[in-house]
Amino acid sequence: MAAKADRKLAAILAADVAGYSRLIAEDESGTIEALTHNRAIFSAVIQDHNGRIANTAGDSVVADFHTATDAVRCAVSAQAKLAAQNERVPKDRQVRFRMGVHLGDVVRHGDDILGDGVNIAARLESIALPGTVVISGSLYDVVEGKVPFQFVDLGQKQLKNLERPVRAYQVLTEEGLKQPPRLWCFSTDGGRPSIAVLPFENLTGEAEQGYFADGLVEDIITALSHNPMLVVIARHSSFAYKGRSPNIQQVGRELGVRYALEGSVRKWGEKLRITGQLNDTETGAHVWADRFDGLASDMFDLQDAITERVVGALDGEVRVSEIKRQRRRPTNDLTAYDSLIRGLGCFYEHTPQGTAQALAHFKHAIELDPSCAVAWGYSGATLLLRRTLGCIQNIAENARECIECCEQAILRGSDDAEALSLAALVQVCLGHELVRSTELAERSITLNPNSPFSWYAIGLAKLAAGNAAEAVAAIGRGIRLNPRDPAGYAYVGSYALALFVLKNYSEAVKHAERALAVRPTWAPALRIKAASLAKLDMTEAARMALLQARKIDPHGSSSLMARMIQLPSSDLEAYIGALKLAGLEE
Repeated sequence: MAAKADRKLAAILAADVAGYSRLIAEDESGTIEALTHNRAIFSAVIQDHNGRIANTAGDSVVADFHTATDAVRCAVSAQAKLAAQNERVPKDRQVRFRMGVHLGDVVRHGDDILGDGVNIAARLESIALPGTVVISGSLYDVVEGKVPFQFVDLGQKQLKNLERPVRAYQVLTEEGLKQPPRLWCFSTDGGRPSIAVLPFENLTGEAEQGYFADGLVEDIITALSHNPMLVVIARHSSFAYKGRSPNIQQVGRELGVRYALEGSVRKWGEKLRITGQLNDTETGAHVWADRFDGLASDMFDLQDAITERVVGALDGEVRVSEIKRQRRRPTNDLTAYDSLIRGLGCFYEHTPQGTAQALAHFKHAIELDPSCAVAWGYSGATLLLRRTLGCIQNIAENARECIECCEQAILRGSDDAEALSLAALVQVCLGHELVRSTELAERSITLNPNSPFSWYAIGLAKLAAGNAAEAVAAIGRGIRLNPRDPAGYAYVGSYALALFVLKNYSEAVKHAERALAVRPTWAPALRIKAASLAKLDMTEAARMALLQARKIDPHGSSSLMARMIQLPSSDLEAYIGALKLAGLEE
């Protein structure tokens, strides 16, 4: 006699192994052995949390639980134990699970469970990063405040083969905090395709003409990033590969993108030839390759042709019309454009000399075209950067000049995402009109959802407003969009400060050290490290970190911290109190 179907409300955990096909292809017997061992660990944890394994197939596991809290605790505990197991395994051979948990109706049929509840858990698992846990809104409503975990709201997710969007939350486990929360779908199968535009090779024969190729790439990135159906990595990170010939699949792994565009520029006299090649980073295969010929005066049209060709190659996932509708130029004056691009090249050097040259180029662009909002925005950002680099004597005058540039960028670029995002970020860093600056950043995101500056600004503003969990999510998204930003140490440091406020002191130390690995002389990161170590009762290590900060910045004091750091009073008191434990003076 057939088993009777039994409908019930249950908490369902769905899990599968990230990159299982690759692992099997590279080492079938080793992968099967590791999977068998990890399954045994996983099964034991499920039993310890009053769960029951319902379905297993290949690399997947589905289990149901009597209570929602048991399901979440099980998922977090399993990830921790599996991570400990993986510490002894080379990174490229680790068997790592993604997990989704949902509370919903299921139909029990014999030993199996079926239905929408299982489907939703499986779809949530598909958007989780390896080693992390994503839960549904219905489950969150039950467990929030009943389990000792923080959550990041990922928003409404339109998951594959589901009619209605599902609210999703990432559990901030120790492993999850090592990676920015996934606020978008990486896969091109039902999600938004992700792309990096690599520096184009300069074939002009003149090294000083390299800025011309850089400017071309800058505009292609800007045009693509305005499309809300694409995830586009920012210029700062793409340009980390300048002068190198990286393996395309390596680029995909390092930047977390599915596609990479590379090319070259040849210019002789007034003639211009641009080649472009779009690659699939998973397979290394070419999606398309083409050549574009014209005159130097036709450069904007050639840029448009390349951009539309890229979007056309991803037809079905993005619409060329979106690019055309949202396209805009920073300036139509080619000489002003030339100065702007030269300035950007100097700005990204992040040196005192480079920023001085950048400021001169941006001012020249403004003289030629005062309506160039981006030049105003970058002028403000450059002035702020020079302050960070220790090039400014009069801090008050510097702040006034920064804000003036920002006001001009806002005035002249009401619909220019880059100008607004730069202005918002500079003003938030200065603690100037946080509410208005947040609104500017949010407006710029509606124009360009791929603006890391906007996400950084929102994150810093959320931190100042007392919403540290939201700050972690926003700053994490900015880092995801710009993972190799030369100024990334500042944002990773802010991420660490948000973790301190969330009382996750061990992770705050790790991220402060990440920032210091890029810029060892950055005193704010040393202070965040010192405060976090003090909270972990590692007093001597905290004092050593603060001593290093004092050597770099001898004027640091509790009163100065109170003026410089944008935090609510209670969070600021906790931070300064921790620094005092490490030896901070009044």
